[in-house]
Amino acid sequence: MQIGIPRALSYYNFFPFWYGFFSDLGIEIVLSDPTTKQTMSVGSSLVVPETCLPVKVYVGHILNLLDKGIDKIFVPSIQSIAPKIYNCSKIRGLPDLIRNVIKREFTIIEATLDKSEKKHGLYEFLAEAVKPFGITDMEKIKKASKKAWQVYNNFHVMTRSGFSYKKALKYAIEDKVVIEENTKTYPINIAIIAHGYNLYDERVSMKIFDKLEKLDVKVYTAD
Repeated sequence: MQIGIPRALSYYNFFPFWYGFFSDLGIEIVLSDPTTKQTMSVGSSLVVPETCLPVKVYVGHILNLLDKGIDKIFVPSIQSIAPKIYNCSKIRGLPDLIRNVIKREFTIIEATLDKSEKKHGLYEFLAEAVKPFGITDMEKIKKASKKAWQVYNNFHVMTRSGFSYKKALKYAIEDKVVIEENTKTYPINIAIIAHGYNLYDERVSMKIFDKLEKLDVKVYTAD
């Protein structure tokens, strides 16, 4: 059993959770390759110019997974993660957008999470995500969700301790929690405010963290 996950948009918020969940159920995760100029170019070619860059990148990552031969791709519709607080329309309508711009045969796993509506909570969302694999046992799904929360929480413990996104993710999916004390002081400390998909995608951010580190600048993010 394989599920393709595009390395774009909500990947940067929720991948530790998805990794813990799908892996616990024996589903192999196949990620798209890191963003390149080609990713952006092919994604942009299928949408109108006014489409925002993160969506163009996302489309490119879907195409990359299809080129790898992956026929089931996780394209969730994350409507609302708290009652009456809604996501941007690009996140909410992602499955419909992908269905309309990519005319190739594959299964869109379009689980919907909407905490503002009844019967669209987390467990319903997770059940919908694994239904195409014939997994319907709610006890197994709930057990896998506990593993998902463990990986997700470990990831956040490490980012809050000062680890980079990449380093914290590496340890989290290895089922480790590592804390290092950093006593180095910096002459300049700044905060960068941006969505994860703009910050942590090295092509999109033009490796802003590496550039600032070379300037001896300490960077803080919302994570």
